[in-house]
Amino acid sequence: MQKKKIAIIIGVVVFALFIIGISINGGKNSTTNNDAATIGTYDDSSSSIEKTDSTTPSRCIPVPDNTIASIQSTLEEGLTLRSVKAVKSIDYKNIYFISADLEGSGFGEKDDYVTFATNGINNEGMFYSISYVASEFSVLPSGSTTDAKMTMLDDGAKESENCVNS
Repeated sequence: MQKKKIAIIIGVVVFALFIIGISINGGKNSTTNNDAATIGTYDDSSSSIEKTDSTTPSRCIPVPDNTIASIQSTLEEGLTLRSVKAVKSIDYKNIYFISADLEGSGFGEKDDYVTFATNGINNEGMFYSISYVASEFSVLPSGSTTDAKMTMLDDGAKESENCVNS
């Protein structure tokens, strides 16, 4: 009888650990910067959302002037943003990727895209550099240093670049 009670207790403990293991987030469910300010939440329901072609203009969102000014103020002196567009990420509930063509001394006719991320398209959120070029020419922290580890591989990043010339 004693062995049966121990087996039942072990079974209950294993089951409880299994349930706890399922409920623990996998690392991408919470996205915070090093200051612990929330910037977004990974959306696990994205599998039920059909992703559109990356060049689909319907996902392109105009960026308010005050948001553009905020991002532009983080760039090296003499650099400006042209044709700024955003795409709301399907991967994250509150993240917008914002891309533009970087203009200025040393940047010729070729499109030099910069991509940033924010959790507030209307200039009320935090901003991060996402693309390599954005990291090189902006003082914004890299999105890859957040708990979310945002990169150009996340939904919305490349799509926002495609919006710049559409």
